[in-house]
Amino acid sequence: MLSSATIIAWTWTQRPGEAHVAPGPNVRDFLLLNSTGEQLAKLPPEQRDQTLHQLALIRQRAEAADVLQAEGHRAEAWRIADSALSPALEVVAALGDDADAAFGSLRERLQRAQAESREAPGPQLDADLDDGQALSLAELVDLLLEVKRRLDVAAMGPAELRRSRALRLLALATAPVLLAALGWQLWFAPPPLRASASAVLGNDYAHDAERAIDGDPATAWLLPDNSPGHLEVLLPEPQTLTELRLLNVDRDAPDVRATRDYRVDFYVQGKVVQSLEGRWKRAGGQPTWTKHALGLEGVERIRFEVVTWFPLGGGLAEIQWSPR
Repeated sequence: MLSSATIIAWTWTQRPGEAHVAPGPNVRDFLLLNSTGEQLAKLPPEQRDQTLHQLALIRQRAEAADVLQAEGHRAEAWRIADSALSPALEVVAALGDDADAAFGSLRERLQRAQAESREAPGPQLDADLDDGQALSLAELVDLLLEVKRRLDVAAMGPAELRRSRALRLLALATAPVLLAALGWQLWFAPPPLRASASAVLGNDYAHDAERAIDGDPATAWLLPDNSPGHLEVLLPEPQTLTELRLLNVDRDAPDVRATRDYRVDFYVQGKVVQSLEGRWKRAGGQPTWTKHALGLEGVERIRFEVVTWFPLGGGLAEIQWSPR
């Protein structure tokens, strides 16, 4: 999708009676796709048919060379790419706009590539390519793909042309909305919650601290076997808490895991301002939420500590609070 900055970069103003050389197509041509199509329409019928044939040939050879290069058949890619240079130069000469600096640059690069190819023909075998030649091949394929992208519009049928125009106009219309949404996300959206733990069972991502704040009771933070530990949640900004809700991890046989005794500390400006303790009974794999009423302001951090467990180890399925 295009941004407003991209659209502006393509813009080039021109006063009546002045000829300005642009670094690329202007906005009108980019949106309405007129320039190369108009140039093609000016050609005599026979030359127009020949140009369309050459366009199809360039597209075919550029894409084939790109695939062969990617698969390691670099000598064949070189030969196919080299064979597309002459038709590419002819098409650029036929459809290029003399007032368009981009077309002029494209023509010069094609001429330079053709001259270099005549001075140093490509290798016969893939093994004969050195690093410098491999780089030259990549540049040659990229050049032909650029010719293809720049001139493909000339070969579009009416329906395809209308569809491409509509998509580009839609891109222009939606760019400000997308930029506004991105700006809001960057500047106004609250930072995400962050959780950390003293240890995690098997150092496995599936059991890490984030599982206790993901809103899914089926996932859980788990401690290593037979060890105490703690989970800390860093709030995105100081908050007033009126209630704490805890859901015990309660894994049934054969991997029986559950927290028994726990302690929760609440931090304001780096200091513990309140602590609470609790004890859970086994729930046979079906724990229920435990709620603690609170009345705390400016809470920045919550620490949940597993003191005892049964029988393999403890953990926590979910921790929530109001007004989250």
